[in-house]
Amino acid sequence: MNNFDKQEFSSKNLAVRAPKWLNTQYVYHDEVVDLLEQWVVGWINQWYFLETRGLTKADALAWIENALDTIEENTTDATILNSVANSRLELQEESNFGPSITREELLVLVYDHLVFDKTFDGTAINYRDLDDSENRIANIVFDWDETWRDAFGDNYYRPKISITRWEAAFLLSQALNKTQDGALASN
Repeated sequence: MNNFDKQEFSSKNLAVRAPKWLNTQYVYHDEVVDLLEQWVVGWINQWYFLETRGLTKADALAWIENALDTIEENTTDATILNSVANSRLELQEESNFGPSITREELLVLVYDHLVFDKTFDGTAINYRDLDDSENRIANIVFDWDETWRDAFGDNYYRPKISITRWEAAFLLSQALNKTQDGALASN
């Protein structure tokens, strides 16, 4: 940009580089890169995502806040903007202390703060290690064909284990995609 007359000389769109060590063969590679491009998730250190490390509660809350920023930037729907504002207020009350967060805790946080349409369409995966209300929440966030891609099995959620950074990115991307699709449909 020319400072004298504010004339643009040239422009260039920059894409986010994939983090170091994030192999394209990783299970959640596309979701991690997609959320990095939207500035929803962040690196631990310069260009290192460290996908298999446990997600801390502070990072989880920061990622949810960033997802709310993304939703706010991409919609003009007053109802969704009001829901984003309410979620921000509720997030401020959350304590961000804790070494790591479990799959169950992140699922509830994402459901409470990023899922604005809580209707259940009836297609479901019956996770064997979740009760009925937890199964309902998991099925609202995940789709039938988009669930955990781990080697443990499709019908297990394993709610008490710590969630890794790449699993958290996948969970966030599922909720964010549904919310953004709903916002686009209502615009």
